[in-house]
Amino acid sequence: MIGIDTNVMARFIMRDDPIQTRMADSLIGSLTVKNPGFLSVVVLVELWWVLRRFYKRPVSQCRDLFEEILRTDELTLEDAPSVSAALSEVNLSADFADSLISALAQKAGCSTTMTFDRSASQHTGMTVLTEESVREI
Repeated sequence: MIGIDTNVMARFIMRDDPIQTRMADSLIGSLTVKNPGFLSVVVLVELWWVLRRFYKRPVSQCRDLFEEILRTDELTLEDAPSVSAALSEVNLSADFADSLISALAQKAGCSTTMTFDRSASQHTGMTVLTEESVREI
């Protein structure tokens, strides 16, 4: 297995640099089920951010792409079940990173994830950290 960094996946997907795209294609094309590429959750969070913020891709397109990545046998994802759970929460309001943070915490047995981000608390099941919520812990 070989680890793959965010920039390699971005070149493979966006195809915006001919030389790096060719090299990324060669690497991805060489992967097999017996010798897959590995994508960490950090790479996936960075990739989502790059696609959304730099390339201005819509949430639906990013979600479809990540679901395709999950189905690709030649790629192994760190904690694929949590990635899948996070994708199921992603919509126009919920961010992938927030959804993944919440899914990983749930998997670890956390009753909730505390945040100051009110939007994340509304869309991912996180709890807004307040004076009152601290007393309830």
